[in-house]
Amino acid sequence: MKKHRLNLTLLGLFAAVAVACGPLQAPRDHKAAETPITRSQLPDSARLTVEEARRMVANYAPRAGYVERDGEQLANTRVAWVSMDYLCAMVRQLCQEGADGMHIYLAAYDSVYTDAAQHAPPREWWGYNTLVFTSTRDSLGDDGRHYHRDYFDHGTLGPLGGRSRSADGGFIVTMAPMNRVGLCPPPEKDCKRWGAILL
Repeated sequence: MKKHRLNLTLLGLFAAVAVACGPLQAPRDHKAAETPITRSQLPDSARLTVEEARRMVANYAPRAGYVERDGEQLANTRVAWVSMDYLCAMVRQLCQEGADGMHIYLAAYDSVYTDAAQHAPPREWWGYNTLVFTSTRDSLGDDGRHYHRDYFDHGTLGPLGGRSRSADGGFIVTMAPMNRVGLCPPPEKDCKRWGAILL
């Protein structure tokens, strides 16, 4: 039940983003093109009270784990802040490409990066939890059921494990360094100071 409510809460988040971002110029067959979303259309079943939200966030604390730094065990990331510009850019691309949504993967950065690493995060984020967003499309399985398939143009694994490029578009993105805080912790130990009041 909690997982179901969390999924609905994420759906509500992206519905709110769609409203805040203004017209998205979705393809003709996209639901958003026919039915504008308003804040009042977020389902009540997705809404949480402050007490429920705090309890759920507290439930995650022992699951978040720790990161070792200089022999010290530091609390792992428990909150991610995403700017409206970043969210709107993702939502606009999803609508323009006829996507049906996105997957939000729970992930973690490598513990060590070389100087030549292409996408090394800020050093203070090494080893910490993060999020990875991928665009998805409505797809039909062999059993006739619909599912949300990742699609992206960063290259997919070919039949022999080699990379092959796709013209599908889409994206695979993670947290970007943003104004003040993108992930917390780090760099701050007191995330409430930066507005994460559910912790």
